Amino acid sequence: MTLYQTLKQRNFNLSAIGLEQRENEVTYFCTPKGAKILGWAGVDGIHFCTIRGLGKTVFAVSPMSTPGEYVHPIAKSFEDLLGLLLSCGSMDAVEQAYLWDRARFDEYCRNNPPSEEFSEVMNTIREQWGIAPVDDPFSYIKDLQDSFDYGTIPYPPEYYDPDMNPDAPNAPDVQEQWRVTYEGGFTGGRGRAGKEIAVKQTFLWGREKWYVPSVYICGRGLVIDFCMEADPDELKAYIDKWDLLHESRNHYTKDQMEQMRREHPLNPEFGAYVTLNGKELRRDHGCGITWIPEGCLNEEFRNDTQAKQVLEHYGLDPLKGWSFCRSFFLWSTKRAPVLRSLKVLLRRDPVTVTADQMVSPKAGDVKSFTHPVTGVRHSLTVRECEAQRIDQRHFQNDDLEYPCCYTMLTYTLEPEIPGNQFWLRDDGDGDSPRQKRAQTDGFAPKAVSGIGIIGGADGPTAIIMSGRNSSKLHTAYSSLYFEPRESICWRLSVRIRTMEDMEVVLL
Repeated sequence: MTLYQTLKQRNFNLSAIGLEQRENEVTYFCTPKGAKILGWAGVDGIHFCTIRGLGKTVFAVSPMSTPGEYVHPIAKSFEDLLGLLLSCGSMDAVEQAYLWDRARFDEYCRNNPPSEEFSEVMNTIREQWGIAPVDDPFSYIKDLQDSFDYGTIPYPPEYYDPDMNPDAPNAPDVQEQWRVTYEGGFTGGRGRAGKEIAVKQTFLWGREKWYVPSVYICGRGLVIDFCMEADPDELKAYIDKWDLLHESRNHYTKDQMEQMRREHPLNPEFGAYVTLNGKELRRDHGCGITWIPEGCLNEEFRNDTQAKQVLEHYGLDPLKGWSFCRSFFLWSTKRAPVLRSLKVLLRRDPVTVTADQMVSPKAGDVKSFTHPVTGVRHSLTVRECEAQRIDQRHFQNDDLEYPCCYTMLTYTLEPEIPGNQFWLRDDGDGDSPRQKRAQTDGFAPKAVSGIGIIGGADGPTAIIMSGRNSSKLHTAYSSLYFEPRESICWRLSVRIRTMEDMEVVLL
């Protein structure tokens, strides 16, 4: 769940900070396709949104602005937007910054201090989620807008209709824009466009229908597009089952989220291992997008432009669901080799299934559970369960206070589950960092070695410590909290492979 969704669920007064909430969201001719509206300014139809396919960036949409100035990025994320509001004290200043120079911006902020209601809401958000003010808000906004590629904003057909938009530009030609680069995502990107080599290889992986239409020879490496087809009826049933068209009003448990991930018709998490001319290439990175048939969506949700470009370029059926996965592989030679043979080994990522739970275990407790696939009964014996603490000096941000309390649990498992297929984890998400309060006691904790923090969007979620483990004694660590937890629910989870490996000869 994003911070924005959390604030809405907890009924924060977002209208007080310039994000007026409305039940019926009316869009305008310049509202981008795939826009997820965060709130409204309350005047001139101005609204704020993220755009499907453009990450977490927050945009301001101003229908009454001058032609060509309707949409501007204002923050790299919702969290950054809150940091700007802490600095400026006004959403108006953030939205209008594209029109002003620094003197006008600073003058507006000085002459329009935040209201008491605004400050109350922002201070609560600041303390509970550790949001810090942006040091130089004007430079932040201008740098973001100067570096942004406005050609990536997907507009609806109304934007190009002269009856709706008298200053409408010509609609872009999707086919002419197609180019694949090693440095880019699904469209455009830096670098020279790669040479497309048609493959047109179809295959079944289990019950799934797959298609590799093309590979691309680029300066730095090889690019391969993998396309997986989904039945529209199955996709619609999945969307309806989990009420995904109203996702923001739902709260899913961890068990439900695990199940949703396992059942998703367009979530083929896999690894690709490429052999070119008898030599294996190293995978560099990848990206993915999906196409949802229009019959599965409502007026609020639309496919993004990138998915449409892929669909049209490869001539795929728009009435089907599609998952597009683009993988990038570095050359093993200094120059791009001649392609004589090319094959790929596909390996599905394991899925996580919770087999059981145990609450507040103590040393000596034994928990028996059944493996959900093999049916084998396993016994987990708790050896130690201790409350411990990480030193604050381990964290690098001096403006934030981090949760440092956690529980360490050591255990044995009989019979052992081989490999990395068993996972004992805290059911809680832990506490998020918060803004530090003034300290006068001069406390200076000692540094800690041998500990690494794995952080998530909502704060640290797991701990890795060196040493202590043997082949039979295992160690698990809870999430991080500000105060020691008297009760922790541990999830006994197993990782399961649901698909056999698949080798496909492409050339």
